[in-house]
Amino acid sequence: MSVPCPVCAEVKNRLAEKSDCGYSLYHCGVCDVVFAEPMKTDMAFYEKSEDYLFRDRVIFDPMQWDFRWDMRQFLKYQPLKGKRLLDVGCGTGFFVKKTSDIGYDAYGIETNKRSVESGKRHFNISTLYATDLTGFKTDFPSMKFDVVTLFQVLEHLEEPVRIMEEIKKIVNKDAVVIIALPLRERWPDISGEGGDSPPHHLTRWSLKAMEYFLDKNGFTIDKTVIEDFPLRNMSYFIYNYVLKLLPALTMKGQGMGFHADDITEEEAIVILKRRKKKILFATVVSFPLWLVLKLLGARGPNLYIEASLKP
Repeated sequence: MSVPCPVCAEVKNRLAEKSDCGYSLYHCGVCDVVFAEPMKTDMAFYEKSEDYLFRDRVIFDPMQWDFRWDMRQFLKYQPLKGKRLLDVGCGTGFFVKKTSDIGYDAYGIETNKRSVESGKRHFNISTLYATDLTGFKTDFPSMKFDVVTLFQVLEHLEEPVRIMEEIKKIVNKDAVVIIALPLRERWPDISGEGGDSPPHHLTRWSLKAMEYFLDKNGFTIDKTVIEDFPLRNMSYFIYNYVLKLLPALTMKGQGMGFHADDITEEEAIVILKRRKKKILFATVVSFPLWLVLKLLGARGPNLYIEASLKP
């Protein structure tokens, strides 16, 4: 069975794999993207996810407790600093808050109303909106942006082409668009592809696929950064698959080990501090293997792209 590719609309693809959730994954022979069939988001997946519940209930800066390489790249380059910025898929708005603090006129949109309400209360900012790009354009028809960011967003969308069309309607002619997402060509894949599969991610992207996608939709790539294979990858592998086998060193149960509705913010911070200490220990343990993999040509898990409209 061949199905139209959501990026190039061609049907020159092959079945790559079948998931356990009723999805099939196809690899397009024209644009190189891997996409799900059906290309359909399962909202119940996000509503029930402990990770997303935890994020929305207990608001904290992920850059303090985790290594957000993609956002650190942005803060390193700070394109068009001081201009108006829109963070698409902003979650609780921590990046909107951070960029606002360094001089951007920052806004954020997020379809998860729970996230927006939590972020507004916690960060005391009014420029977060529970809507998508179409809704935002309807509510603010004259507002234009100089910077649009999509951090770990594109791979979740049912219609990736449509969002680029929507972005073109809300940006100034000299605007930059930042896209960061998982790199399909990462090696070794320490974390496995479970989190990179539907219904969580509907597409998997290579650099070639991103180049085709942006060119086809009227954008020129100005900057490309591939993450070096980070030590944290090995640290998380040791933490998730070794330390969690030792009851004395870990919380009970799987994943976070609790339900987000059952804990207070103070208890969550305690858990995060313990987790950080364990990951620090895992970092020391994993360093020799990480060094060997680096020498063998290991490639990091994320891709950061800065693009602009074609003249």
